[in-house]
Amino acid sequence: MPAQEAAYPASSQRLPGVTRSRSSPWLVTAVATMPQRPVRTSERGDDVHILAIDQGTSGTKAIVWSPERGVVGSAEATVRPRYLADGGVEVDARELLESVLDTGGRAVAESGVRPDVVALANQGETVLAWDRATGRALSPAMVWQDRRAESLCRDLAAEGPRLARATGLTLDPYFSAPKMAWLRRTGNPYATLGQRTTRGLFRSDYLGRSRRKLRSTLPPLP
Repeated sequence: MPAQEAAYPASSQRLPGVTRSRSSPWLVTAVATMPQRPVRTSERGDDVHILAIDQGTSGTKAIVWSPERGVVGSAEATVRPRYLADGGVEVDARELLESVLDTGGRAVAESGVRPDVVALANQGETVLAWDRATGRALSPAMVWQDRRAESLCRDLAAEGPRLARATGLTLDPYFSAPKMAWLRRTGNPYATLGQRTTRGLFRSDYLGRSRRKLRSTLPPLP
Protein backbone atom coordinates (compact mmCIF):
# COMPACT_ATOMS: atom_id res chain seq x y z
CA MET A 1 0.00 0.00 0.00
CA PRO A 2 1.53 3.38 -0.99
CA ALA A 3 2.42 5.66 1.88
CA GLN A 4 -0.16 8.20 0.73
CA GLU A 5 -2.91 5.60 1.17
CA ALA A 6 -1.74 4.09 4.44
CA ALA A 7 -4.64 3.02 6.63
CA TYR A 8 -5.13 3.83 10.29
CA PRO A 9 -4.33 0.80 12.53
CA ALA A 10 -7.39 -1.12 13.66
CA SER A 11 -6.63 -0.15 17.26
CA SER A 12 -6.82 3.60 16.64
CA GLN A 13 -9.89 5.20 18.18
CA ARG A 14 -12.41 7.56 16.64
CA LEU A 15 -14.18 10.38 18.39
CA PRO A 16 -17.78 9.44 19.28
CA GLY A 17 -20.25 10.84 16.79
CA VAL A 18 -17.58 12.49 14.62
CA THR A 19 -16.73 11.25 11.13
CA ARG A 20 -13.00 10.89 10.49
CA SER A 21 -12.35 12.39 7.08
CA ARG A 22 -9.49 14.14 5.32
CA SER A 23 -11.98 16.64 3.86
CA SER A 24 -13.86 17.24 7.13
CA PRO A 25 -11.40 17.78 10.02
CA TRP A 26 -12.33 16.32 13.38
CA LEU A 27 -12.33 19.55 15.30
CA VAL A 28 -14.29 21.57 12.78
CA THR A 29 -16.94 18.85 12.48
CA ALA A 30 -17.14 18.40 16.24
CA VAL A 31 -17.52 22.12 16.95
CA ALA A 32 -20.09 22.61 14.19
CA THR A 33 -22.24 19.77 15.51
CA MET A 34 -22.01 20.56 19.22
CA PRO A 35 -25.39 20.23 21.02
CA GLN A 36 -27.08 23.53 21.73
CA ARG A 37 -26.48 24.79 25.26
CA PRO A 38 -27.21 28.07 27.05
CA VAL A 39 -25.06 30.81 25.56
CA ARG A 40 -22.25 31.93 27.81
CA THR A 41 -20.93 35.47 27.76
CA SER A 42 -17.34 36.63 27.71
CA GLU A 43 -15.71 39.07 30.10
CA ARG A 44 -16.80 41.83 27.70
CA GLY A 45 -20.43 40.83 28.28
CA ASP A 46 -21.03 39.60 24.71
CA ASP A 47 -21.10 36.17 23.09
CA VAL A 48 -18.09 33.87 23.59
CA HIS A 49 -16.01 33.30 20.44
CA ILE A 50 -13.77 30.26 20.01
CA LEU A 51 -10.83 30.13 17.62
CA ALA A 52 -10.61 26.42 16.71
CA ILE A 53 -7.59 25.25 14.71
CA ASP A 54 -7.24 21.75 13.24
CA GLN A 55 -3.70 20.98 12.07
CA GLY A 56 -3.96 17.89 9.81
CA THR A 57 -1.81 15.77 7.53
CA SER A 58 -2.18 17.82 4.36
CA GLY A 59 -3.58 21.09 5.64
CA THR A 60 -4.55 23.37 8.50
CA LYS A 61 -8.01 24.84 8.96
CA ALA A 62 -9.10 27.49 11.44
CA ILE A 63 -12.57 28.74 12.28
CA VAL A 64 -13.94 31.34 14.68
CA TRP A 65 -17.20 30.01 16.13
CA SER A 66 -19.72 31.08 18.72
CA PRO A 67 -22.87 29.39 20.09
CA GLU A 68 -24.92 32.45 19.12
CA ARG A 69 -23.61 33.21 15.62
CA GLY A 70 -22.01 29.97 14.41
CA VAL A 71 -18.95 30.23 12.13
CA VAL A 72 -17.99 33.88 11.65
CA GLY A 73 -14.51 33.45 10.19
CA SER A 74 -12.44 30.71 8.56
CA ALA A 75 -9.15 30.11 6.78
CA GLU A 76 -7.20 27.18 5.32
CA ALA A 77 -3.57 26.50 4.42
CA THR A 78 -1.96 23.58 2.60
CA VAL A 79 0.75 21.49 4.27
CA ARG A 80 3.00 19.35 2.05
CA PRO A 81 4.34 16.11 3.55
CA ARG A 82 7.38 14.52 1.93
CA TYR A 83 7.03 10.81 1.06
CA LEU A 84 10.51 9.24 1.19
CA ALA A 85 11.80 6.08 -0.45
CA ASP A 86 12.62 4.41 2.89
CA GLY A 87 9.02 4.59 4.13
CA GLY A 88 9.46 7.93 5.83
CA VAL A 89 6.74 10.57 5.74
CA GLU A 90 7.80 13.89 7.20
CA VAL A 91 6.94 17.55 7.05
CA ASP A 92 8.87 20.69 7.85
CA ALA A 93 8.06 21.63 11.44
CA ARG A 94 8.33 25.34 10.73
CA GLU A 95 5.74 24.95 7.97
CA LEU A 96 3.35 23.39 10.50
CA LEU A 97 3.84 26.23 12.96
CA GLU A 98 3.48 28.94 10.33
CA SER A 99 0.29 27.32 8.98
CA VAL A 100 -1.26 27.49 12.47
CA LEU A 101 -0.31 31.14 12.96
CA ASP A 102 -1.37 32.08 9.42
CA THR A 103 -4.81 30.42 9.42
CA GLY A 104 -5.56 31.53 12.97
CA GLY A 105 -4.71 35.13 12.17
CA ARG A 106 -6.72 35.18 8.94
CA ALA A 107 -9.79 33.56 10.53
CA VAL A 108 -9.76 36.15 13.32
CA ALA A 109 -9.30 39.01 10.84
CA GLU A 110 -12.31 37.77 8.84
CA SER A 111 -14.46 37.42 11.97
CA GLY A 112 -13.75 40.93 13.25
CA VAL A 113 -13.75 39.73 16.88
CA ARG A 114 -11.10 38.82 19.44
CA PRO A 115 -11.44 35.15 20.44
CA ASP A 116 -11.98 34.31 24.10
CA VAL A 117 -10.64 30.77 23.67
CA VAL A 118 -8.01 29.21 21.39
CA ALA A 119 -8.44 25.46 20.79
CA LEU A 120 -5.87 23.43 18.88
CA ALA A 121 -6.20 19.86 17.57
CA ASN A 122 -3.54 17.84 15.79
CA GLN A 123 -2.39 14.27 15.20
CA GLY A 124 -0.95 13.02 18.46
CA GLU A 125 1.02 10.26 16.72
CA THR A 126 3.28 12.74 14.91
CA VAL A 127 6.56 13.50 16.70
CA LEU A 128 9.64 15.66 16.29
CA ALA A 129 12.70 16.68 18.28
CA TRP A 130 12.61 20.31 19.41
CA ASP A 131 14.30 22.57 21.91
CA ARG A 132 11.82 23.44 24.65
CA ALA A 133 13.94 26.38 25.83
CA THR A 134 13.93 28.13 22.45
CA GLY A 135 10.96 26.51 20.68
CA ARG A 136 13.22 25.69 17.71
CA ALA A 137 12.55 22.44 15.85
CA LEU A 138 15.59 20.13 15.68
CA SER A 139 14.14 17.64 13.19
CA PRO A 140 11.31 17.38 10.68
CA ALA A 141 8.01 16.12 12.05
CA MET A 142 7.55 12.38 11.55
CA VAL A 143 3.95 12.08 10.34
CA TRP A 144 1.61 9.32 11.55
CA GLN A 145 2.11 7.52 8.20
CA ASP A 146 5.90 7.21 8.73
CA ARG A 147 7.01 3.54 8.72
CA ARG A 148 10.73 3.91 9.43
CA ALA A 149 10.36 2.38 12.90
CA GLU A 150 9.12 -0.93 11.44
CA SER A 151 12.42 -2.74 12.03
CA LEU A 152 12.44 -1.54 15.63
CA CYS A 153 8.94 -2.94 16.12
CA ARG A 154 10.02 -6.27 14.62
CA ASP A 155 12.91 -6.43 17.09
CA LEU A 156 10.44 -5.93 19.95
CA ALA A 157 7.76 -8.27 18.61
CA ALA A 158 8.17 -10.70 21.53
CA GLU A 159 7.26 -7.85 23.90
CA GLY A 160 4.13 -6.98 21.92
CA PRO A 161 1.61 -8.81 24.15
CA ARG A 162 3.09 -7.30 27.33
CA LEU A 163 3.06 -3.82 25.84
CA ALA A 164 -0.53 -4.28 24.71
CA ARG A 165 -1.59 -5.27 28.23
CA ALA A 166 0.21 -2.27 29.72
CA THR A 167 -0.83 0.37 27.19
CA GLY A 168 -3.80 -1.00 25.28
CA LEU A 169 -1.93 -0.31 22.02
CA THR A 170 -0.47 -2.58 19.39
CA LEU A 171 3.25 -2.41 18.63
CA ASP A 172 3.12 -0.43 15.40
CA PRO A 173 5.20 2.39 13.82
CA TYR A 174 1.98 4.41 13.63
CA PHE A 175 2.24 5.26 17.31
CA SER A 176 4.51 7.82 18.93
CA ALA A 177 6.85 5.68 21.05
CA PRO A 178 8.43 3.72 18.14
CA LYS A 179 9.05 6.99 16.30
CA MET A 180 10.69 8.48 19.39
CA ALA A 181 12.90 5.41 19.74
CA TRP A 182 13.83 5.65 16.05
CA LEU A 183 14.86 9.28 16.53
CA ARG A 184 17.18 8.22 19.36
CA ARG A 185 18.79 5.26 17.59
CA THR A 186 22.02 5.42 15.63
CA GLY A 187 21.83 4.84 11.89
CA ASN A 188 19.41 7.65 11.11
CA PRO A 189 20.19 11.31 10.36
CA TYR A 190 18.49 12.61 13.52
CA ALA A 191 19.93 10.15 16.07
CA THR A 192 22.22 12.64 17.81
CA LEU A 193 19.38 15.15 18.05
CA GLY A 194 17.11 12.53 19.56
CA GLN A 195 19.75 11.53 22.10
CA ARG A 196 20.06 15.15 23.23
CA THR A 197 16.30 15.66 23.46
CA THR A 198 14.97 14.48 26.80
CA ARG A 199 11.59 16.18 26.55
CA GLY A 200 9.35 17.88 24.02
CA LEU A 201 8.99 15.24 21.33
CA PHE A 202 5.24 15.53 20.82
CA ARG A 203 3.97 17.76 18.05
CA SER A 204 1.09 18.80 20.31
CA ASP A 205 3.64 20.34 22.71
CA TYR A 206 5.51 22.06 19.89
CA LEU A 207 2.36 23.50 18.32
CA GLY A 208 0.93 24.32 21.74
CA ARG A 209 3.50 27.10 22.01
CA SER A 210 1.84 28.70 19.00
CA ARG A 211 -1.32 29.39 21.00
CA ARG A 212 0.57 31.86 23.16
CA LYS A 213 2.36 33.33 20.16
CA LEU A 214 -0.91 33.55 18.24
CA ARG A 215 -2.55 35.59 20.98
CA SER A 216 0.29 38.11 20.78
CA THR A 217 0.29 38.33 16.98
CA LEU A 218 -3.44 38.47 16.17
CA PRO A 219 -4.23 41.24 13.69
CA PRO A 220 -5.57 44.50 15.13
CA LEU A 221 -9.31 44.81 14.95
CA PRO A 222 -11.32 47.93 14.15
